[in-house]
Amino acid sequence: MYLARLAQPTATGVPATRADGVLAAFTQQWDTIRETLLAADAALTHGVDNTSLPYRFEQLADMLLEEDASNMRTLGPCLEYVMENSLFTELFGLCAADEPQGVMRELMYMFARLVHGMKSQFLAQKGIAHAISQLVHHGMRLRDHPRGALARQDLAVSDALLLLLHELLCRISQIEPLFFLYLELTPPASRENGKLHMLSYLLSHNLAPAWAGFYARGALAVLVRLLAHQACKGDSASLEYLVGGGLADAFAASASAAYGLLPTHIDLVYTPLDGAVQHMVDTRKTALHTLALAPSEATLPLFAFIDTMWLAEQVIDACSAPAQADFQDMLEQLGTEFTQSMHTFLVERVLVPAAGAASADDGSAAAAILYHTCLLEALSSKSAVTQVICKNPTDQRNMSDLLADTIMETVPPELRAVAYRCA
Repeated sequence: MYLARLAQPTATGVPATRADGVLAAFTQQWDTIRETLLAADAALTHGVDNTSLPYRFEQLADMLLEEDASNMRTLGPCLEYVMENSLFTELFGLCAADEPQGVMRELMYMFARLVHGMKSQFLAQKGIAHAISQLVHHGMRLRDHPRGALARQDLAVSDALLLLLHELLCRISQIEPLFFLYLELTPPASRENGKLHMLSYLLSHNLAPAWAGFYARGALAVLVRLLAHQACKGDSASLEYLVGGGLADAFAASASAAYGLLPTHIDLVYTPLDGAVQHMVDTRKTALHTLALAPSEATLPLFAFIDTMWLAEQVIDACSAPAQADFQDMLEQLGTEFTQSMHTFLVERVLVPAAGAASADDGSAAAAILYHTCLLEALSSKSAVTQVICKNPTDQRNMSDLLADTIMETVPPELRAVAYRCA
């Protein structure tokens, strides 16, 4: 469903070579959208799916994408119309109350398509950037309302917002000036006390089910790398967002929670070196969140765990990169906090007890072996996260030793070869 939202535009029935005809069709669609949203129509109380708005939003996006593809250097007439009339700002205002219910979700999906498909000059327009920033921060603020209509709207838009954030961060990460433009447009209330609201929002959705979590982790990976890169270059705001938001404990707690979502009992015959799990390990070695290598529903819990650990590894590695002298100590301290938190929250409280309690009778030994193997396959053998997982300072034995003992004590002889291959 989510990938379909990013599909190429469909034919609109308007000759692409006639700019005046295209603009007339575009303005007609906009006028209809505006009139529908302004109308006090009882039919609107039944939700956006009972209106023509989703279709008309798609038509607006189709026309802009087609126009953008045919104009290499200049803005087309439709985009010029959008800019001159502050159309997206007005559209956001009309949709902000989410009446009819679900229209804010559809607006976010439309913007996700535009961000994904339009050329960089679209995102670089100050009016466009302001409208997108308004939309993003409105969606993130909904999370702060635990009850009532705004809470219901949060549930409706969160998946669409995560898709939009993923597309936006992937695009602006490629062009450094865009990163600072969108960071500049971040409302002060979303970046006070050393915390960046977008960072905490993505962390809170790191383990969201199915595709929502997939996009949250992808966006989080890009954002953390952007901030770390800019911090190493001397940007104090990026450094403050990284070191001031309790990032290390949040990541470690998220990794522990991700492990808790994994099945506790599996059949050892289906080893991690076969089928979908091996495919997952191979893809994670080369790239995170490439849409063509997206996980199946069956492997999503394992992806969530591996992704979270991979993200922690990336943060620690980024903190080790050369930086200005006055920032180097703070970045190294953040890396140390990550390794300490991973040991406390994940190794001591989750992995070691799971390995110690593993039993072949209920399949928990196979589960512990599988997850440990996949993790070590996906991470770098020399990374700090790998060292934390493999070493257990409590009794000077590492996780592999614990798993080897588990194999000897609990795994039937006929399956030990497979188990040792995993451990």
